[in-house]
Amino acid sequence: TLIQMSDIPTLKQITIGDDSFANVRTFSITNLEALKSVTIGKRCCTLSKQSPVQECVEGRFSIANCPNLTTLSIGSLSFSDYHFLDLTDLPALNSLSIAAVCFKYGTYFKLECTHLLPLFPALPQLLKIRLGNYAFQYCQQVVLEGSSAVTEDVDLPSLQSISLGSGTLECDGRDDRKSIPMEPYSFNNTIVMKGV
Repeated sequence: TLIQMSDIPTLKQITIGDDSFANVRTFSITNLEALKSVTIGKRCCTLSKQSPVQECVEGRFSIANCPNLTTLSIGSLSFSDYHFLDLTDLPALNSLSIAAVCFKYGTYFKLECTHLLPLFPALPQLLKIRLGNYAFQYCQQVVLEGSSAVTEDVDLPSLQSISLGSGTLECDGRDDRKSIPMEPYSFNNTIVMKGV
């Protein structure tokens, strides 16, 4: 099931209550120029309403090209069995809060912004990132960067706080995720933070 919100020129706020969209496996928000905030309640967009969360092989949440979005807040256990979170081209974003057990099995978390203007910070407003307990626990790749397509400079000039709860970003050390079957094991886990 798919939810797609795009090209609604006057939409300023999205608020989703607890326990909504249980069977949605793709949630996309794109090209909403007036959008300022997205608030998603607890246990949304998940088949697992409580711990322990069951792993699924799908699930993608993305927000792209929302130039005035300042806050994104996701309640506990929402998207808990999703594999991908992709946040792209959100230059006004100043607060990202993802509560406990969200994206527990998420293999990929990307926060990226590219500008075509030289010498312009790509994520100039980002002040704080908060990931709750066991959010992205088994994540295999985290990319947090801003870059200029012209100068290749990377800049997060306002970032003041990154708060990670217990068990967050442990990376995936389960035996079936090993890329080399003998010691020393090699896991395809990557965390990239540029310009912080």
